[in-house]
Amino acid sequence: MAALPLALALLTVAWPPPTRPAQDPPIANVRLDPGTRRLVWDERGNVSEVQCSVDQDTPMRVRGGSGFCQLHVVPACRPSTFTVAVTRGPRYAASFRHPELAGDPSAAPERLSCWVHDWDLLTCRWTEGRTAPKGAQYRLFWEDLQSRQVWECERYGGTHGGTHDSTHFQCEFRDVGRGHPEELQRFLVNGTGVPCAEIFVELGAIERLDAPNVTGSCNQTWADVQWHMAARFQSDFSYEVVVHRGSRSEKHTVSGPSPAGSQMLLPNPGNLRVRVRALTFDQRFWSPWSPLKSFECEPARAQVWVPATLSALGTLAALALLLWTCSRSPAARRLLPPVPRVKDPLGGDFQGEREVALEAEDRPEDCLVAEVQVVGEA
Repeated sequence: MAALPLALALLTVAWPPPTRPAQDPPIANVRLDPGTRRLVWDERGNVSEVQCSVDQDTPMRVRGGSGFCQLHVVPACRPSTFTVAVTRGPRYAASFRHPELAGDPSAAPERLSCWVHDWDLLTCRWTEGRTAPKGAQYRLFWEDLQSRQVWECERYGGTHGGTHDSTHFQCEFRDVGRGHPEELQRFLVNGTGVPCAEIFVELGAIERLDAPNVTGSCNQTWADVQWHMAARFQSDFSYEVVVHRGSRSEKHTVSGPSPAGSQMLLPNPGNLRVRVRALTFDQRFWSPWSPLKSFECEPARAQVWVPATLSALGTLAALALLLWTCSRSPAARRLLPPVPRVKDPLGGDFQGEREVALEAEDRPEDCLVAEVQVVGEA
């Protein structure tokens, strides 16, 4: 029994174990300023470099002493982990979650998507959440993250149907040029009694291309096929051109980058049909095919006078060949003997520089001559 008091005495001395005073962390009071989109902290001690990240995605490095990181995007509809870590100096990291959402996440709007179309329109569409209360009212907001301007949509609409008897909602913005095309845009939809949903996109990445407008002209030699793209945020394209000649088809590629308006010259066109589609310079999106454009390049009268002209030329050539051949044959010279030259009565010379020699077969036959004796009168 004497051992028990000794053991209790030793336990009293050894518990709690002795601890060393905790060293102050190099950074403290890490927090988020939603108004400026800054991740802020207080520095204590020698800190040379700090790294900031949101959900461990695309870390950002800043020098020690700055006291903040400038964030481009701060999600508002899903909890994210914000982390600040000292990478040069005493190693230390601190993190927290933001925002703390209330409500059932399955009640939040689903399948939120937006697209630019018809040059100046932007439409967003979504469906209500699986557990969203019936009759919930929704509002859609568009924020330009560079200028921090926010616009609420005014042209709402919707249709009932789809899976789980869900309701499809949509809203349309006009004057899509208000946003910066190369900066991220936030589209956020919230509703009464439900969490919000949001997406971050660039306007150029969500533009739906229209089919090229094909025009042109042609003659019997060339077909000048032209087309134009009406795109708001895209400027350079490659093109695929399909030419139909009767039952045959030809595929041509006009490599980019090419401007929104381009052309192609087709030799010996005849009658043809053409359609064109465009590919964005980053090769991510195709436009629809243009309607078939017909070119009637061969006039009907060409089928009448061209064969007649060729027939006349052939007849003339045959006649010339016949005359040349006949002029070289002896029979032709008999029928058409050369004309003898006329002797000059004064000079006694033949006119002209050349003499005409009669061939033996062309000389007149010798005439018989009879000798006649003259008898005197009786």
